[in-house]
This record gives sequence, C-alpha cells and structure tokens, in this order.
Amino acid sequence: MLIFEENGTGDQTVSTLVSHDEHWTETSLTGLNILLNLLSHPNLSYCGPASVRIHSLLHSRPLNGREEAAYLLSNVNRILSSIAQNEDSEHFGYLLPIMKTIIDKSYEILQMNVQIPNVPLRKATSTALDDFRQYSSSSDSQEWQMFIQRHIEPLAEHYRSMSIRPFHMNMKIWWNNCHEMMMIGIHKRNRQIGEEKLKFQSHIVEHWHQRRRSDQQRMLKLAKQRRIHQIHVEKEWKDREKYINGERGPWWNEKNCKERYWKLSDRENIHRMRCKLIENKDFNKHDEASRLRDNLGIDSIDESRQSLLEESLKNNHLLIPQEILHGNSFDEQELLDIANETQSLLLEEKEKMIIGTQCSLITSTSVTDGKLEITNRYIYFFDSTPQKTCEKDFKYPLSWLQDVHLRRYNLRPSALEFFLLNQTNFLINFDKKLRRQIYQKIVSLKLPGMKSVYSNLSIKITPQEILKESKFTEKWVTREVSNFDYLMMLNTIAGRTYNDLNQYPIFPWILKDYISEVLDINDPNIFRDFSKPIGIQNAKHIEDVRLKYESFDDPTGLMKKFHYGTHYSNAASVMHYLIRMEPFATLHIQLQSGKFDIADRQFHSFQSAWLNIMDSPNEVKELIPEFFYLPEFLINSNKFDLGKLQISNQVLNDVQLPPWAHNSPEEFIRIHRLALESDYVSSHLHEWIDLIFGYKQTGQAAIDALNVFMYCSYEKAVDVDAIDDPITREAIEGMIQNFGQIPSQLLIEPHPQRQTHEQAAFEIESQGRALNIFQNLTHIRAFFVEITPADDKLCDPITFISIPKNQVRSFMQQGIPDTLITVSVSGVVGNNGLFILLHKKMLFHFSIYEYNVGWQPYDKSLSNFFTFERDPTLQTERNRHIIAAPFSSSLEINYHLFAVSHDAKFVFSGGHWDWSLRVYSLVKSKIISSLIHHTDIITCLTLDSTGYILVTGSRDTTCVIWNISLNDNHHLNNPNDQESSSFLSPDITLYGHTSEVTCICVSTELDLVVSGSLDGTCNIHTVEHGIYIRTLRLIGDPIINLQISNERHILIQTEKDDTHLFLYSINGVLIRTRKLEYKIVDMLLSDQHIVLAVNHEPSLQQTNTATNKESTSLIVARIIIKDMFEMKTIQTIRLRTHINCLYFTKDFSHLLVGVKDGKLIVLTAEKKSLTKNVTKNN
Repeated sequence: MLIFEENGTGDQTVSTLVSHDEHWTETSLTGLNILLNLLSHPNLSYCGPASVRIHSLLHSRPLNGREEAAYLLSNVNRILSSIAQNEDSEHFGYLLPIMKTIIDKSYEILQMNVQIPNVPLRKATSTALDDFRQYSSSSDSQEWQMFIQRHIEPLAEHYRSMSIRPFHMNMKIWWNNCHEMMMIGIHKRNRQIGEEKLKFQSHIVEHWHQRRRSDQQRMLKLAKQRRIHQIHVEKEWKDREKYINGERGPWWNEKNCKERYWKLSDRENIHRMRCKLIENKDFNKHDEASRLRDNLGIDSIDESRQSLLEESLKNNHLLIPQEILHGNSFDEQELLDIANETQSLLLEEKEKMIIGTQCSLITSTSVTDGKLEITNRYIYFFDSTPQKTCEKDFKYPLSWLQDVHLRRYNLRPSALEFFLLNQTNFLINFDKKLRRQIYQKIVSLKLPGMKSVYSNLSIKITPQEILKESKFTEKWVTREVSNFDYLMMLNTIAGRTYNDLNQYPIFPWILKDYISEVLDINDPNIFRDFSKPIGIQNAKHIEDVRLKYESFDDPTGLMKKFHYGTHYSNAASVMHYLIRMEPFATLHIQLQSGKFDIADRQFHSFQSAWLNIMDSPNEVKELIPEFFYLPEFLINSNKFDLGKLQISNQVLNDVQLPPWAHNSPEEFIRIHRLALESDYVSSHLHEWIDLIFGYKQTGQAAIDALNVFMYCSYEKAVDVDAIDDPITREAIEGMIQNFGQIPSQLLIEPHPQRQTHEQAAFEIESQGRALNIFQNLTHIRAFFVEITPADDKLCDPITFISIPKNQVRSFMQQGIPDTLITVSVSGVVGNNGLFILLHKKMLFHFSIYEYNVGWQPYDKSLSNFFTFERDPTLQTERNRHIIAAPFSSSLEINYHLFAVSHDAKFVFSGGHWDWSLRVYSLVKSKIISSLIHHTDIITCLTLDSTGYILVTGSRDTTCVIWNISLNDNHHLNNPNDQESSSFLSPDITLYGHTSEVTCICVSTELDLVVSGSLDGTCNIHTVEHGIYIRTLRLIGDPIINLQISNERHILIQTEKDDTHLFLYSINGVLIRTRKLEYKIVDMLLSDQHIVLAVNHEPSLQQTNTATNKESTSLIVARIIIKDMFEMKTIQTIRLRTHINCLYFTKDFSHLLVGVKDGKLIVLTAEKKSLTKNVTKNN
C-alpha cells in the first residue's frame, strides 16, 4: 500500500519492479501482479495510477506469446466482471482502455478474428467502449464468456503454472530458508543466553535457593512440630481433666456426672471382630435429622456452648494460656504450605527413605488425601487435608507389617490394604499405575513377618492363588478353623474390608425361625436353604426371578440381563443394620440428605426382616459379621429418635429380638453364633460360599442358580478410566458406590464340604497332629513328667509355665523341640545352653539354642502326641539356675510375677523386695537388668501378644506400661548393645485403684489394659495412650485373677469368704456371674470355655486315719472345664497332687499343669484309635 504514496514514491517503486525488457524477470512479474491486484482496489487513488502504468507497459513492450496475452486478458476480464456487478462506471472507465489495448495487441495471436470477430473494441467508434461493456456483460450473448472460458482460461492457467507458480515456490523456499536461518540464529542466541543464565543460577541463584529452601523447611518443620505438639498438649489437657473429674479421679462428683456416649472402634481382635466401643467425644444426638424426617423444621442451635475442658478449668480456677486451649496461635494457611519434603524431615534419625507417594487413606467414614512414606524402620501417613488435626497421621514399625493385599476401590485395581502385627489394618488408594510398583517394592524388602505367599513377584498374585496357598480351606474342612473365622478369611482374601462400606464383609442369613420360644440348633428346619440366594428363599419367587431374567432386554445393548436389581451388600445395607451406632448413624443421615429415613424402612425386628425376604424377591440383603459377635448394635444406647412405625405407632428403639433370645442381645449373639457353628451349617455352608465367592458367582452356573446381579457390580465389568465422557463416568461411579460390588471370585470349582467331627479327628490323627482338647473333652488323658527329682530336698513346685512363640532357630534346627520355660516357687529357672556342633571339618554349624524342657507336640508315632526332653540342670542343686534377686517375704510367689519374652531369651520377674522389675537372661543365666519405677513391690506383670508391651501392677496402686525394644525379626535387642535403643523403658503410668493391684491383662489388638485390685474394682485403660475408659465395680471382694478372651470377654475372679466368677464384655456389660463352693488356684479362658484349677485340702478325719501311703490316693485337686456363657461344668479331671498353675499350648492341643511336687502334668486328647481299642477290650 506504500507504492503510490505522495511525491511519486509509488510510481518510482513500481518502475523499479517492472522492467521494459522483452522477457519478464521474477521481479517484473512481481510488480505486474501487484499492479493487476491494484486494479481491483475500490479506492480509485490506487486503481488509477495502476491502470496508467499497465497501459504504459502494454504500449512500451510486446506481448510474449499467447499464454501471456491470455493471462493479462483473464485477469482484466475478471476485474471487469466484478466491477460490472457493482455497477461502478467510474472504475469501469479506467479498465476498458486497458482491455482495448490487450485486445488490439493480441487479436490475432489469440485468434479473436476467428472466435469473436464482432468484438466492439476493435471498432474505432465513439461508442466502442460502451458497446464492449454491453457486449461482455449482456446475458443474451454468451460469445465473450464462452471465448474466455474455453480459450483464454486454459492458456492463462498454463501461463500461471509455467511462470507464476514456480516463482511462488521459489519465494516459499527462499522464505523458508530465511526463517530457518533466523531460527538458527535465535536458537544460538538463546542457547548462549541459557548457558550464561545456567552459570549464573549455578553460581549464585541456586545457592540462594538452597539456602532459602533449607531455611523454609526448617521453619515449616518447626511450625509443624509446634502445631503437633500443641494439638497433643490440648488433647493431654482434656484427657487429664477428664480423668481428674472422672469416677476414679480426685475431683469426682457424682452430681456433676455427665452421660457418656460411645461409638464403634476400628480396633480388631485376632478373629477380625470390631467389638470394642470407645467414647464419642463429639456426640450428636441428631435431633435435627429426626425433625427433618418428620417435616418439623430445624430448631435453633446454641453455638455458644463452651467446651468441657474450658468450662471445667474455669470452675477449678486453673490458668492455662488460651492459645493452648483453642490452638489458634499459628496461621492455618502457613501450616497448609508445608511441602511434602518437609514431612520427611519429621522422620527419625538414621532412617532411610524407601518409597513415598501421594495417596488417599480410605476409612469407613472418610477419604483423606495425604502422603505415604515407608522407610527402613517405619510406615508413615501424613494427612494433607486443609482442616487437618493430626488424627489421621500414623506411624507404625515396618517390622509389624504382616500382610499386604491388592485391593480394588470403586472397581479400580488401585488400592493396597496393610495388615499389622497388632491386628491394625488400613486401606490406601494410589494412582492406578503406582499401586503395583509400591506393592513390589514392599515385597522385595522380604520382611520377616510377611507371608511366603507373596514372595514370588514373577507371578501375578490373584485372590484364588492366595486362598490356595493359605491352606485355609483344608483347615476348615478338617474343623481346625471355625465357620466364623473361615468366612472372615474368605472375605479378606476376596477384597472385603471394614475400611470401605461398599466392600464390607458379607455373612449369610443362618436362621429362618424367629418366633419359637426355644431354638434347637440340631433341628434342620430352623435353617435357611444355603444352596439358594437369599432372594429366592421363598420357592414362590423362583419362577418370577427366572422370568425377569429371560424377558429382560436393553435396547441400547449396554446393560446385561440380571435376576436382581439390588445387591446383597452395599454401604446402605451396612448403615441399615448399624444405624443405632456411631459412626454409622451419621453416615446414614448423610446418605439420606441430612435426615433419618422413615421408621418402617429401618431395621427394627428380625421377624419382620425375614418376612420381607419371604415376601419380596428384591429383598436380597445378606448379613454382616456384627450379627455374630456384637450385641451393642441391637441396642439404641445413644437414644436416637428413630421415629414411629406407621401401622402400630410404636416408637422405634432397640431391635426386637426373637423370643428364644429372652430379650437379651448377649443371648441372641451367643445362640446366633452357636447356630453358625452348628453341624447343619457346617455341612451346608460350602453351598453358600459357591454362590458368593465360588463358581456360581459368574457364568452359566450363576444363571442356573438364579444368582446374577447388575453388570456394574462385577469385577472388571466396567473400566471407569476408559470412559472419556465425564457425565457418563460420574454416573457409572455413582452406580458402583451406591449399588454394591461383587467380591473377587475365589473358586472356579465346587467348594469341598466340611467333614464331620469323626472324619476330621481321623484326618488329623492320620497326619500325626494333636487334637483340640475342647473338641474331645470326653477322651482326655493325663501324663506325668518329672522335671525335678522325686527327692523331697530337690522338689520345687512349679509356679509358672510358658512356651514362647517366636523362638530363635537356625535353618538346620527346624523340627527340634520348642522351648518350654518353667519357674519354680523358689525362683529356679530351668534353662540350659546346649551347643550343637558338627564335625570340625564341616563348614556349617548350629547356632546356640537355649531350652530347659524340650517340647515337641507333633510326633505321630507316640500315643500321647508329644515327646519330652528334661532339663539336666534341674537334677542337682548345684547346677540349678536361680533368679538371684530376693523376693518379698510378704508376697506369695505365683504365676502373676513372671513373663517370658517371645524369643525365649529373657524372663521378666516382679515381686522383689527393692520394688524392681528384673530381666533375667536365659542365655547368660543371670540377671542383666534391674529397673525401678514403682514406689512399692510389683505384684503382677504380663506381656502382650506382640511382645512389644509389658505391663506391671504394684502395691503402690498403679500400673505401668513398659515398651520393649525389638529388632526387625521380633526378637529383643541386646540390652548391652550400645547402638540399640533402650531395652526396656517405662512409657505410661495408669492410676485409679485405691489398693494393691493383684492381677493384670493386656490386649494390644483391642487397645485394652485391664487391672484388678484388692479394692474390688477392675479398671480398663487404653494401651496406646493410657486413657482411662471405665471401672467395673463388682461386689467389693478382692479381685484375685482375671483373663481376657481372644474375642470380647473379661473373666474376673473375686475371693473373700466366697469365690465368685464374673463374665463381662469388654464394653462393661455384665453377662454372667456365678458363686462357687471352692477356691480357684488358676484359670484360663478360651473363646467358649473356662478352665479352672481347684485344690482341695483333705478333711481332718481323713488326715488322722489315713497313712501316708493311703493319703496319696486321695483326690486333692481338680481341673474343671466350664461353658463360658452359662458357666455350667462340662468336664472334671481329678488329680492326686496340688496344682500351682495352668498353661495352654497353641491351638489348645495340650494343657500343661504345674503341680506342687515339682512335676508337670500334660493333658491331651486321646487318639480315637486308642479309644476304640479300649472300648473293644472292655
């Protein structure tokens, strides 16, 4: 646009572009094309000069052939056609002279004289221009248009291809070369700048950033630590205030006592039962949810209520800084900016990071984003949510890790579930691609506690392979595993977990009789049909369900056929059953949009629930594990307003129990569990397993069994990540979350049937294994083993027996007897160091193995199922090993005063005159440590199941929780090793008793410490933090002994004038009490039985009339086995010597009895073959 500016600039520019040579140069062609384009410009100030210049060129140089003439004519005609449409006559006047000149010069070479001889511009008339205009644009004459189209355009196109387009291609190449050179120059310049910048950054900026990052991390670390400390201090203040004002505290005032509310804890026992209740400090009665259900609106809520701690401190005039109470001394945003690498700075010294990644912690109540870090010592999770309170943060020793299972989350294979030594487990969801990498990294660590099934990384671990490797099916078939434990194990392997309500463990409906006064579990008619799904228990529904499947047709072809439109297990059904407990009541209200569901849809009666199943094929909910161990879920202890039933107008409160439960939730759970373990269920349970976990879960077998559910509930049926449409993906995820998920398939063949008692006993015997005593109570034999000589001078009554469970062995020592530790009344520890050496020329040697009495219970060649190796050091007084620390003369030396480490290396002892806790080395045969923390004599102590926790009780009325330092193999660190941490250290002191602590039990799995005292009370605290939970107040008699079962029961013995037994649940509910006519020496507690040791003194008449020989034939002791719940005697075993202590071996195969004459009595179930022979001989 600049070529026609003022002062003739434009004309000069075009003159330089357009040459007068006979042949056009590339520059001339460029100028010509510019001029031709300017002719079409609507502005005449551009068009006029261009027309003049072209006209001049046409007169000053000849045309170069037909193609060039056709090219010029085509372009000018095109411009004239466009101008004619616009009726621009002035513009038209500039172009007609050019057209006339072109026609004149090309008339013959373009054969116009032949094609269009009548063209008006050839005539020298005054109207020639107007005539041409009429000629070219007239619709009546097509002569000009046909000429242009047929003759001119082909020649013009040929000219363009030969002259114009090559020029354009050359220009394009030239511009590309220019661009390339320019980019090379820019890149070279940028590279130089970048290199200089890198040098500047490396020498100056990077050092500054490192220093800045270091200072920021140090600052954030300090802020993090201060915040955590602040939260812990606040929590500690609240716990202390709660204890001080509690029933065992000095400020206890019954008038100011506030009602306590409870919620279900996530702690599990060894049977995977979540049976413990913990205090709900944030209890909400949900009155608003009740009012919304009844359409009554929401009352105003008083938000000015002070916290219990602040109000209590105000009343007691204690001055504590407000920032400690409210935790507002730090900016919350500052805490949110803590980087992930800062979390690593919180790790303990000498730790090496193995792997760390972003993840989500999945619990039954929430999904918490955070970071998982695994070091060579610990497993950490750091909560990264905005409103974090450190409640979700956790830290566990890496050596506690026992199992890692691949898990699904919302049908994605992206999660891992970790199982720890203390029965804790947690579910972590990762990025789908990272899950396998993390799993393989953990397995590659080869942790000692990990199961061997995970050792082969070349094979993709499937649930089917895990079940096969575990041998649990074989154990269940031979009745070594209960029905409950087997179902829990199947659920666990199949991916069911308490941590995800959509994948909650599934248990079957067992009974169909909920109206009888008495339930006979030997009657087959009271049980459901286990071979059929719950939806067709009523035979009338079978045809309807089959017809529904066959007639279903989805026009879109996306939805497959199904028998049931609902599912037997999902989050809604779990909340339906557990609505009376927190946190499930809150979750139920969230699911119902902030309100309780109407009462008629709630779980309120067993009979009505079963009738719903019988009435509707769409009612397919199975049960959950809590129906077999947790009576508290049947009680509305939180006093929620659950509404009224519409027909009867009855207020919905506790669950209505069947008549045979006698209105007792405990009784219902007991009978329901007995029904689960009954012979009928045992012989048919495999049929239900086939439906839920087995070959009838999918395929034609599922169709034939009427056991097909919605397609989106099956594993691998939907790949959510492959769905691009966000609306469709969200809809599918909603269906998965709300509908339910089918467990992973564990079996593709029919599940084997369980053996009868006789078949199982024969199978176990044929394998040379001992029988369970409780399964063979009518055939028990007693064997006497002499530990000390019969010499009265050397005879020393055994008062303590233990078989440590994690004993040290080399690989060549497998199969040798277990260590059996005994301690006598005088403190004699039977222990020898046996050196087993091979020939000097051999390269291998055995490690040292210490034992006093060899115990090998698995020898199929012996009728008593055990071999015995006596400790030779106990045969002479000179060689005996004694705990060389004086015991208090005022204290009876008994089994309460001793414990043995799980690795069979150390004996812990109390009762010493100097108030100390002593550690006796079985390797060195001497005391290696003496610790004093109590202010009086230690009267009892016990070791937990993990071997990490020791608890002591004392006459000073306190209990102390001690931490034991273990290495990665669960063995005690050498206390003389300076590099190891403290071998034994006091952690928490427990208060609450007013008199001497006499007995103590600990369950790390349930986080419980239970202590009994002479004051007649039993206090319960937590192990982890020592928090007081409750006090069990009995009849006031001193508590002599107590035991905690593996499930959920506490057995307490009191003794004064009379002996009483009290059976409590761990949640403080008294289940049974029994007055006994005899004194108990010792007692043991299994999940179903009580074993009592009772001594009887001979009467005065017997003593005076009998000789010494005759007196030895007197029955002076009994072992009484009782049913735990009813406390009825099942079996009595009579002995002729006094009993000092009892001990059960693993799997209850042998009962070891320490007696007064220094012998050991071994009770075991007699072989069936021997029993048959004796019966035949008789």
